[in-house]
Order: sequence, then structure tokens, then C-alpha cells
Amino acid sequence: MSAARARLLAAIPLLAVASIERGVAFYGRIGFRPLFVSDEYAALMRDDVHLHLWRCGDRVVADNTACRIRVEGIDALYEECRAAGVVHPNGPLHATDRNTREFTALDPQGGAITFVEPGAG
Repeated sequence: MSAARARLLAAIPLLAVASIERGVAFYGRIGFRPLFVSDEYAALMRDDVHLHLWRCGDRVVADNTACRIRVEGIDALYEECRAAGVVHPNGPLHATDRNTREFTALDPQGGAITFVEPGAG
């Protein structure tokens, strides 16, 4: 008898931040709501995307945290992020040679979140 094959459902980025409070406030500006918050850790969600934040005492680590999030409707999300003032100065919405459109949001603690819409390049 063969066992059923396991199916992976999602990956949850664990992002380093210098301050949980500032991280939760930043992600709240772009529609993520807190599911759990403590001084050391936070779990956030928007639509079907989960992000987890952990407080990191090493500013270099927090400054170099990044992830990519696949989206639908990138134009609307870009306008939302632009209005919130979180688009990275070097990361405006653009088409890539990988057949995607993407832009990067920069949190005030240095983390970069790149939003990607496949098949839109």
C-alpha cells in the first residue's frame, strides 16, 4: 500500500526587523493585518499571504532582509503602495525580461519586498 503524497501549501517569509512595532505599522500601511504580535515576533496577513516578523538586534541583518510576493493586479497594488509612500526609489513598477512586471517597496527599517506579477512582462 502506498502512502498519500504530501502537498506543500505555502511558504511564509520570516523577515528580520529592528522593531516589531514599526514593522507592524509599516505593513499595516499596505494592508497587512496583525494576527499575532509580541515584542519579539509578529504574524501578519493580507489576502492569502502571510508574513512573519522577528525582532533582530543586528541592524545589518534587518537592513538586508528581502522577499518576493506574487500578486494579481499589480497596477492597483503599485498605486496603493505609491500613495502610502513605500515604493523603493530605485524600484518603480517595470517589466522584466523574465516575463513579469514588478516593483519594490522599502520598509523604513531597510527590508525590501518585491511584488511580482508573472506573465505581465
